[in-house]
Amino acid sequence: MTFVAENPRWLLNAAGDVLPTDVETQLLQVCLLDPASARQAWARFSQSSGGVQAFFEDNTGGLKGLLPYLESRLNSQGVSADPAFHTYARVALVREELRSTIYEDVLQTLLARLEQQGIASILLKGGAISRVAYPPGTLRHNHGIDLLVRPADLAEIGGLVLNAGCERAPDGSPHEGFRYFRHNSGLSISIRTQLFDIPYLGQQVARLWEDSLVIADAGRGIRVLCPEHNLLHTLGTAAYSATRNNLRWVCDSRHLLDAAPAFRWEHFRDATIAAGLSLPAVVMLSYLGRAMAADVPDRTLGDLSRHVAPDGPRARRARQTFLLSLVPARRRSATGAPWPMSEALSMFWFRLLPPPDYLRWKYRTRSRKQVLALYVTRPVRRFARLLERPRPAGEDDLRGAPSAGGVR
Repeated sequence: MTFVAENPRWLLNAAGDVLPTDVETQLLQVCLLDPASARQAWARFSQSSGGVQAFFEDNTGGLKGLLPYLESRLNSQGVSADPAFHTYARVALVREELRSTIYEDVLQTLLARLEQQGIASILLKGGAISRVAYPPGTLRHNHGIDLLVRPADLAEIGGLVLNAGCERAPDGSPHEGFRYFRHNSGLSISIRTQLFDIPYLGQQVARLWEDSLVIADAGRGIRVLCPEHNLLHTLGTAAYSATRNNLRWVCDSRHLLDAAPAFRWEHFRDATIAAGLSLPAVVMLSYLGRAMAADVPDRTLGDLSRHVAPDGPRARRARQTFLLSLVPARRRSATGAPWPMSEALSMFWFRLLPPPDYLRWKYRTRSRKQVLALYVTRPVRRFARLLERPRPAGEDDLRGAPSAGGVR
């Protein structure tokens, strides 16, 4: 891919930790490649996973949510699996079907109440993607309802949702444009006025409402994002959240592209660049093309690659926020291209004394007192962690990054 040669190796190397591991890639290939390739991938996965059922049982990153989809794909791909694993996966499939019934009941009730008050909404994430890209949608695990509304309607939303069998949940975002609820069934509900609450990104995505689509569902029209904005939201959310380790972003992205043969790559490119998400997008899209046989144009990768490291303090903070979001989840390798000294030092100070916006986002708080307390305790905790944790020789905090005197 051309973007590798045109951009800093240290940056792409560090950003690569957003991607699935080799074993996880084999599992995904079982689901997403052609039958012959899927059978080969299953043979590799069965050998390298250390036991297929144990692999899922031991996982704490949400991979069990893939079991219903995997069971369906094993059957449709003609992959021979152990009968005991089929039974294990079928149990997950039945549970997902039951969950789907609850999900649909709550969603339809909520949408009906919004319609009665003349409030327009856009269904986001799994609820929307399962409808437009998965056959059938019950194969796609959903554990929450996410709706986008216009800012003028947000104040009225609270009472409507509370009257639909929900209660307020702790705020999970530092931004005022987000509200969180929990239904008495345990289902989480998120109402928002913008796609992302990630600090330092560029412009909010333009023309969300104008480009959105209305699909017929259960006797009513449900509004969803256009394919280009849906893919951008999928990649952007996964890039900055540890929930990417459930791997659904890979399946979602591939299915979104398959379901949109007239995908407007120029439109996606422009929205991605404006949002400041070119770095994660180019790495994740390249992976989809290379490992999952997705049809991603080289031209799009090339265009995005020219915007992965824009100049300016805000762009640098966005880049640092993204890279820091990768560190706790996985550090696959301590080797790689060395970081420029200016970047390493900048990251060191960003981690030691990050800006308030980052702390509010990282710890999901709007409290000034909590942010102040974090400033007081953060340096002490960082250096205490360095003293407590022995390092193998040559290990660095970020993949290929010099420790810069003890970054973490």
